[in-house]
Amino acid sequence: MGADSKPDPRLSPWRDDLAASHLRGEVKASKYVDGEPYCVSAPVTALRRSPADAAMMDTQLLFGEGFRVYEKRGNWAWGQSLTDDYVGYVLSGDLQPYYETDHIVRVPRSFVYREPDIKSRPIMAISMGARLHVTKKEGRFSYIEDGGQDEATGWIISTHISSEGDYA
Repeated sequence: MGADSKPDPRLSPWRDDLAASHLRGEVKASKYVDGEPYCVSAPVTALRRSPADAAMMDTQLLFGEGFRVYEKRGNWAWGQSLTDDYVGYVLSGDLQPYYETDHIVRVPRSFVYREPDIKSRPIMAISMGARLHVTKKEGRFSYIEDGGQDEATGWIISTHISSEGDYA
C-alpha cells in the first residue's frame, strides 16, 4: 500500500466516521472500535453495501458463520465476515452472540429437526458450508446447539456434517 492509498473498503472495515481499531494509523476515521463477534442465526443472510434491503449484495453469510460487528444502527449491523473478510451490512436480527463451532454441513442441503427422527418437524433448512456446534450424538443424528438462542437447537443427520478440520 502506497503512502496515499487506502485499503479496499470491501475487505477492510473502515468508513470516514468509523474504522476497526487495528486500522488506526492506516486510515483516518472519526472513531475506532474493536467490534464484537457474533454468529449468523438465520439459514442465510445477505451482506449488503449499504443498510437497505434493496442495496447491492456483495456476498451471503451462512448459519453459524462469524461476523464482527463494529456498529449497530436500527435494524442493521455493519461489520466484517470472519469467513471471507467481506465488509458490509447485515440485518441485526440475523445475528446472535458468538459461539464456537466445530462442524460444517457438507451436503448441498440438510434439515435441523426437533427430534432425532426425519419424520419430526424440521426447524429449518441449512446449506452446505453452514457451521455448527455439536454436543452429542444419538443413533444416526447429531445434536446441535446455536449458542443458547434455541431457534436452531435440534438434530441433524450425522452423515450430512463433518468436523471443521476434516472438511475439504
